[in-house]
Amino acid sequence: TGDVTLGGSGLAFSAPTVSVVGNGGITVSAAAALEVGPVSVSVNTVSTAGMTSTTTVSSDVGLAGGTNGNIAATTTTGSLTVKAGSTGAGVVALGTGTVLLQTLDSAGDVLVQGNVAAATGAITVTAGRAVSVGANIQTGGAGTITATAQGTTLTVTDGKLISSGGGNITLAAASTLTVTGVNATASGDVVLSAGTGSILDGGDTNPD
Repeated sequence: TGDVTLGGSGLAFSAPTVSVVGNGGITVSAAAALEVGPVSVSVNTVSTAGMTSTTTVSSDVGLAGGTNGNIAATTTTGSLTVKAGSTGAGVVALGTGTVLLQTLDSAGDVLVQGNVAAATGAITVTAGRAVSVGANIQTGGAGTITATAQGTTLTVTDGKLISSGGGNITLAAASTLTVTGVNATASGDVVLSAGTGSILDGGDTNPD
């Protein structure tokens, strides 16, 4: 019923793929490259009678918090990848819960390959190097979306959506920004920034 924290505060945490489904907030801090996504783990147990049995535990989402629970995933070294489950979901925040996906390493990318969704909370994606958006990033209400590539490029794949229910959307790249499918509805503002490069149209599948 409480929050879940993995890593941080001097605890070295490293795993190839992580999936956390909780009733509160979720904080994951990894010292190496990290993938959050669906997992399936088989666990062998031995009863008091000496009988062995195998139980399989599966999750079809990377990170899913409880109502109003904030979700944060950070790598101090390496990249962060959000993978998709069978429904396309990668990270899900409920209620006013916010989402933070970030890499602190100057060579660390954020790769969004599974949908990132918040009900009404803010979504922030910050990469030390590049951001690649190959899935939808969506929030509702006044929730805002901010994605920043501090080192090089930010690229949104054609056919994917970055949308809010009226909150502002800010996309910024240190060099080239390739964008498509951005929609802040009638009441939200969209701010696009390309530091040393250009702002390019990523495709026409979804209107900007």
